[in-house]
Amino acid sequence: MKAYRNVLLILATLILALALSLVALAEPPAPDTTGVTLAGTVASKISYQGRLTDTGGNPLNGSYNLLFQLWDDATAGSQVGGNIVRNGVPVSNGLFTVDLDVPQSAFNGQALWLRIQVGGQWLSPRQELLPVPYALSLRPGARIDGNTTGAVVTVTNQALDLALYAQGAAMGVRGVGMTGVSGYGQVGVGGEGLTGVSGSGSWVGVYGYTEGSDATGVLGTATNYGGRGVQGNAQFGTGVVGNGEIGVKGIGSVGIGVWGEGPGAGVYGVSQTGDGVFGQTQGDWEAAAIRGVALGNAHGGYFTSTNGTGVIAFGYEGLHAEATSNMGYGVHGMGVQGAGVHGDSTQGYGVSGSGQLGGVFGTSTSWGSGVEGRVESGTGVLGVSTSGEGVVGNSVSGVAVYANTGYGEAAVKGEGPKGVYGKSSAAGGEGVLGEGLGQFTEGVLGSSAYAHGVGGYSSGTAGGLAIGVYGQTNATWGLATNQRVYAGGGCTGCTVAFIGQNGDDSPLQVGDVVAISGIAPPLQGQQTPVLVVRRATASGGGALGVVQARAMVTATPTRALSGDSAAMDTVEMPGLAPGNVAPGDYLFVVVQGLVQVRADADLGAIAVGDALGPGATAGRAQKLRQDTMESPLLGRALEPLAEGTGLIWVLVLGR
Repeated sequence: MKAYRNVLLILATLILALALSLVALAEPPAPDTTGVTLAGTVASKISYQGRLTDTGGNPLNGSYNLLFQLWDDATAGSQVGGNIVRNGVPVSNGLFTVDLDVPQSAFNGQALWLRIQVGGQWLSPRQELLPVPYALSLRPGARIDGNTTGAVVTVTNQALDLALYAQGAAMGVRGVGMTGVSGYGQVGVGGEGLTGVSGSGSWVGVYGYTEGSDATGVLGTATNYGGRGVQGNAQFGTGVVGNGEIGVKGIGSVGIGVWGEGPGAGVYGVSQTGDGVFGQTQGDWEAAAIRGVALGNAHGGYFTSTNGTGVIAFGYEGLHAEATSNMGYGVHGMGVQGAGVHGDSTQGYGVSGSGQLGGVFGTSTSWGSGVEGRVESGTGVLGVSTSGEGVVGNSVSGVAVYANTGYGEAAVKGEGPKGVYGKSSAAGGEGVLGEGLGQFTEGVLGSSAYAHGVGGYSSGTAGGLAIGVYGQTNATWGLATNQRVYAGGGCTGCTVAFIGQNGDDSPLQVGDVVAISGIAPPLQGQQTPVLVVRRATASGGGALGVVQARAMVTATPTRALSGDSAAMDTVEMPGLAPGNVAPGDYLFVVVQGLVQVRADADLGAIAVGDALGPGATAGRAQKLRQDTMESPLLGRALEPLAEGTGLIWVLVLGR
């Protein structure tokens, strides 16, 4: 084996990533979206030249096997990368040249030494790789890695121009880190292209800082109608965040000042003392300081407040909302415990809304109000409709529409084909409920100004179980009219009927004359006992009545008849039913008033005004003879019966 004393380093040129193109930064080129096609890419190699001599200093000639290694220390340390083998390297007059494939990641700013082996013998010392003064460009894909407290790369331009210019079809500059891209100066970071500046990081993607009184940390300008000065996109977080006296300020001469998109909040503003989101416009009536548009089933604007007010607005129209869909609402308010929509006005309207389905719509999930309006002299909530309903209220368990007023005014006032319309689908509910708590106060008052008008009209549409009008009082009259019709403890001008029970062994028919033989327990929820009746005869005794109809008793949950407006009790309600009354079944028995009676003329024709009483046939009425009056008086005949039996109208006197 030959001994090699030394290797003379003639030239070691390190080429890390040549792009072989000169960039002139005096005037930045305009962005070109067509792209640039590269003929080739510079390889990650270094060129090494050396001189081999023997121990006597004589240059060598021939072919030799060489091995190269990169180390991070001059004498010890660790090898960086693998072995670089070059066999059969030609040597002429001692000189040789080789290209060494080196890992690009090894050149991250650390010091490196080259170790050389010739013919199996390691040469000493290791050769330090030194940098070159200048590089015209960097290889595409080149990386600069470092571990320093200062800047890894510093670019300075003393002229009033760009220090760093980046152009890309997608992104000009992309920064990753706690602060992705940070810039200082008259324009800290400026970018042009499809995306001028894009940054991402665990803390801030793009960060702008300024100390000037009228300076801008981050400035975005778009000169085209479809452009955006600053755009922030976030898949889960926040697209753009701003902190300061004004967190984010956007100015648009024609277009949009601030635009935000995201699965979460498009524009999100938080302020400890001021306004979370503030918008100002100097345009005409079509302009909006803050405008929200929803293209799907979302909300055009959505506002919540934990303790204060979700939306507060002032101006000619403090809040203007429009719904163009027949399923939308101009204003939709929801209150968990407070008011969903609350409007105050000293002279005008507290809340005004217009829409195809509803002008103002409010819901409350607890004890609050869906829509609440308060005024000093006008109307709290005013609803106007040319074809539908002016004000509509829906409630699952509470009150659909609630109104309260002082003396002399109407709590609820309605005008139109139906002034006030109330509907309840719940068992035991009230369509319209009015409470008068003051002296001489009416809970519900109806009046008509025309000769053929009706002040109040009610009808039961569910058969015999429905109640047309129900009146309840703790004083004298449950129902009273201006025409002197009263109903309470007694009844004047109406038929008096009681609930009875058939005590006979055979069925009773409508019109049968019955005698009261006792009482039975009251129906559930009622106070008055049930009368037990049987067919009356001339020889029998007892108070008399007439079977009006069979009664079908149904248990009904209600507040109206329970005596407690806040409680829901189960009350057995009797209703009119067809057919005969079987033994033990319930019936309505008339003890006073007009009713049809089964009469018998076999003992003499019956004329109008004749006195009638129980006859020889059980359950039949017959003419009483004036001389004997052998049976008790039932009433007076109102129509004649010449012969046989039949139903005639009788005025039952209730004696």
